[in-house]
Amino acid sequence: MKALDDSLTRDGIFGLYDFAIAPAINSVNFCPAGDKSVLASMNQLVFQVKCDLLESGHPLPLVNQRLNRIVMSRLKYRYAVDELLAIADRCRR
Repeated sequence: MKALDDSLTRDGIFGLYDFAIAPAINSVNFCPAGDKSVLASMNQLVFQVKCDLLESGHPLPLVNQRLNRIVMSRLKYRYAVDELLAIADRCRR
C-alpha cells in the first residue's frame, strides 16, 4: 500500500491515502469488471501502458502519471487525477 501512497504523492495528491484510503482498508479484494465500458477503459489503459513502456521507453512513474491524465468517459470525460484531487479535498474538510 506504500506504493499507492507514493504514487498519489508523485501525482500531487497529498494526504488522500492517510485521510481516506488507509482508515477504510481491512483487506483488498478484486472482483470482475461487470460493465463493458469499464472493461473497455481498462483495455485502453493497458494498451497505453504498453505503448509508453515498450515503444516510448518512459519510466514507470511517468507512465503512471500519464495514465491519470487520460480523459475517461466513465468519469464524464474528466481526468482521473482531477477526480482524485476532488475526493482528497472533500476528505480534508
